[in-house]
Amino acid sequence: MRQFSNHGYRVLLVEDNPDFRDLYCFYSRQAKLKTLAAKNGTEALEYLHEHTFDCILLDYMLPDFSGLEIVEILKNEPRYERNKLCNVVAVSAIDLPSQMLTNLYSAGISLFLPKTFSLKEMVQVISHFCFSTTVLRDTREKVLV
Repeated sequence: MRQFSNHGYRVLLVEDNPDFRDLYCFYSRQAKLKTLAAKNGTEALEYLHEHTFDCILLDYMLPDFSGLEIVEILKNEPRYERNKLCNVVAVSAIDLPSQMLTNLYSAGISLFLPKTFSLKEMVQVISHFCFSTTVLRDTREKVLV
């Protein structure tokens, strides 16, 4: 049985605000999460193609893509196959209308959080989603074998 531990979990943070990026990275290091930070959607898609992640913390409003566009690309394009099971937590500084939230959940996000959520609690949530992703991957590998 898999034991819950943050050590080794890989998180992609997609955030254009450098202050939030730095704060989240500080808290994630404290929690022993390996975090790679992308400053926009283009950089995030490059990382998603090159690396495997256990969770993605995705800002909804980026300068080049919306969070919805990133999730749709991730879930629909074969080049991102390695991260299709990855949990995505979308965040935003603004309240999103229910239709936007519906679209995000329909596209495949696991959770939406306002940025008013404390960073310490956010790291805990991300850690649990990382665990969930690894369990899903393990289960999928056993089925494929």
